[in-house]
Amino acid sequence: MEVWIVFWVLCGIVSAVVASSRGASGFLGFVLGVLLGPLGIVIAFVLKPSATLPTTPTSSDGTFIKCAHCQGFTPSESRCCMNCGTALA
Repeated sequence: MEVWIVFWVLCGIVSAVVASSRGASGFLGFVLGVLLGPLGIVIAFVLKPSATLPTTPTSSDGTFIKCAHCQGFTPSESRCCMNCGTALA
């Protein structure tokens, strides 16, 4: 009995590792692995990556500048950093 429980938990761990390495939710991979066993591992391989947040603007596009104090991005027309309040040069 204990061997089967260990096997299903190991399937959950493997599924979580596979899903997170492919950009999908590791928790979802774990749940699929625990509930479906080896089939959950196969499903973890085909999970699509989760939606990503928009990237932060770069200083090369000219509309944002990088604060020297907090390394955050602020619109170039600002006189102080909107993240930390430091005066911009």
